[in-house]
Amino acid sequence: MAQFDIYKTDLELAPLLLEVQSNLLSGLDTKVVIPLIENKKSTPEQLARLHPIVNIEGTEYIIRTAELGAVPKSLLTNKVSNIEDQYRQKIIDALDFLILGF
Repeated sequence: MAQFDIYKTDLELAPLLLEVQSNLLSGLDTKVVIPLIENKKSTPEQLARLHPIVNIEGTEYIIRTAELGAVPKSLLTNKVSNIEDQYRQKIIDALDFLILGF
């Protein structure tokens, strides 16, 4: 498990989860994640920084940063990919905007 890994789940409302927790905290029993939902309509411009769009295996997903939460580590077993190289700064910017407001 690593920061910016994406996991497939059986959760209807969150079929994909993005792990954002620091690798330094890998000993915890929970992981901080953000749900990804398929992009079926355009994101309003004022929410684009908070909810960036990423492409995973040819499909666009919205990172729903405002829905950040923690899940048991045991839920994250089906890794799909890691998006750190392509989207790290967008994810960090979205988290900064959520927490700090800028």
